[in-house]
Amino acid sequence: MPQAQLGMPMGRLLQGRFLLVGFLPPFAAVFFVWLLLLAGAPGRAPQGTDAMRRVSELTLGDLFLLVTVVTFVAVVLAPLQLATVRLLEGTGWPGWLARPALWRQRRRYARQLAALRSAEERLNEVFTESVRRGEPVPEASQQGVLRRAGEAEEALRRRFPHGAHHLRPTGLGNILAAMESEAGRSYGLDAATAWPRLYPVLGDQVRAVVDDRRDLLDAGARTCVCFTLASLLTLGLLIPHGGLTTLLALVPAAVARLSYTGAQHSAMAYARGVHVAFELHRFDLYTALRLPLPDDRQEERDMNERLCLEWRQGVPLDANRGPNERLALYHHPGRQGIDAETLGLVGEQVRRALVPPAPVSFTGVLGAGVLGAAAEPGSDGTWQWRLTTGTTHTLRTVVATGRTAYRDPAEAEDRLPAGAAVRTVAVTGGRRATEVDLDMEIDAAFLRVAESGHSFRCRTDSDLVVHETELAPETAGEYELRVALYSAGRLVQAVIATVRVVDPDTGRDTGPDTGRDTGPDLAKDPR
Repeated sequence: MPQAQLGMPMGRLLQGRFLLVGFLPPFAAVFFVWLLLLAGAPGRAPQGTDAMRRVSELTLGDLFLLVTVVTFVAVVLAPLQLATVRLLEGTGWPGWLARPALWRQRRRYARQLAALRSAEERLNEVFTESVRRGEPVPEASQQGVLRRAGEAEEALRRRFPHGAHHLRPTGLGNILAAMESEAGRSYGLDAATAWPRLYPVLGDQVRAVVDDRRDLLDAGARTCVCFTLASLLTLGLLIPHGGLTTLLALVPAAVARLSYTGAQHSAMAYARGVHVAFELHRFDLYTALRLPLPDDRQEERDMNERLCLEWRQGVPLDANRGPNERLALYHHPGRQGIDAETLGLVGEQVRRALVPPAPVSFTGVLGAGVLGAAAEPGSDGTWQWRLTTGTTHTLRTVVATGRTAYRDPAEAEDRLPAGAAVRTVAVTGGRRATEVDLDMEIDAAFLRVAESGHSFRCRTDSDLVVHETELAPETAGEYELRVALYSAGRLVQAVIATVRVVDPDTGRDTGPDTGRDTGPDLAKDPR
């Protein structure tokens, strides 16, 4: 149950949500088992005619007693709804169950990552072939490869958390973990910390959407658990008789499986609602806290990070000072009218949030390399960089734009260390502009990256941007590092390399117990 609903009056609680989430799932499961008991189980094999005859003999008092008992149980179990969802996420599972489940999720994550890599390579091949031939890419073909790359990228972001070390044992857990790691992250907000404070200030329309999708998620989770228990109880009642009657246990099992799948789809819809809530109402937090609004995006990120630090760890604002001191300026705005200019600015911000900008057409190259690292090409065509644990390394990325850089990337390669990976960039579909806004994301599972995101602006005719950040490998093993470039929220190119981390004391690049890379033990800390 969402925390904002804990204080609702009982009359309102007994209307929609309680009926959908608290009462109907256990009532349906209890009614199924009750029919088996009326049909003769466990004393003999159940007979449908006996069940119908005994149901027709029931009085209104019997039905009232059944409804009363189920309602009482539902009210008692209502506070455990969050624990039910956590159970389906894989939280608190014993090691013998969590380890194989995590192994399966890691394989699903690897397959989704491979699908994204394949889509990115196909995207690069299409535009490279177009430039080589000097012919534009057909509109249908261009839209097709862009759509497939975008779908693969979205599926990876929506179904798995940012970084493989955050994987959970179940698909539902990974969807919700992805929401917690991504929602509000671009604005410097920690979703798990900020959401309980943002929810009370949401607008009526956004709150209605979020509540509806959360109710469907909770209903699916409660139905899955209730019918799983009903399936086990049915199997226990029918096993003594053997034969085909035991197949009746598959009926509640199928309902439980279908409910779990529905809960996953509802979780993805709920995650989208939470993302929209952060995008449209994050500034309402400042109004509710009587704090001044930030002047720009960087100041917003700084202010949000400091607020989350206070909420999460109790560090006072005056003790975690950042580049600006605006958070110390507590003020009460009082009653003030809203002029036409302010309304126009608000309307423009809403329009930008709802309508994504059109991409800018440009060409160039994207390169990445680690200073001082030994590099060699791998068997799969990706570069391999050799690093050591306990040492801070510098990852340098270069973006060069313009036709000259696209045809001859020598200038970009001169700025990169030996063995750097360089890929061409060609966005042929979009509007013409003299400048383009780009976003760079660095995804390095099990490698600590000082700055995983970077936003900048380039001239489309000729420009060169060099960015450096620090890598701090902690555990020996073989990992994958991915540098992705986005324009107008769309993936345009990515550089992928294999990082082999070696322990300088032992000279080994594998985990301590096996001859292969193990990385951190995800079963011990699935978050």
